[in-house]
Amino acid sequence: MELAGPAVSPAVLDCSPRVVETSGLLKLTMRVPHGGYLRVREPGGDLFLVIYPLPEPGRPSLMPSEEFRLRQTLELPVSTLHGARWVVGHDKLERVFAQRGRYTMLLSESLESEDVPLFKCHVDFRPSPAQ
Repeated sequence: MELAGPAVSPAVLDCSPRVVETSGLLKLTMRVPHGGYLRVREPGGDLFLVIYPLPEPGRPSLMPSEEFRLRQTLELPVSTLHGARWVVGHDKLERVFAQRGRYTMLLSESLESEDVPLFKCHVDFRPSPAQ
């Protein structure tokens, strides 16, 4: 699926820090109210649904979409963040930050529409060295 024109706008969605490690926290700062969908595009191009309305059995949303719409900040633990991979045949939650590279956080009002704004920010994931 090709996403139509995501905009980088720190006033709407900002990610910090810009580089995260396995043991870190990713903080999202968002203008309120905002869309009810939070997706993550991994370096390989697959999308993970992290927050979305009407989740399916076995693929829960991180939080209710209506609650998320009113959150100004959200801290996501990198090591335990899971999402529903948006690929046929993947019916369980999977770890989002699983490979080194650039991840794109996507904030929108709907899943597949060219008529609504789509905002993004990027973070680079570097796995923590083995302890």
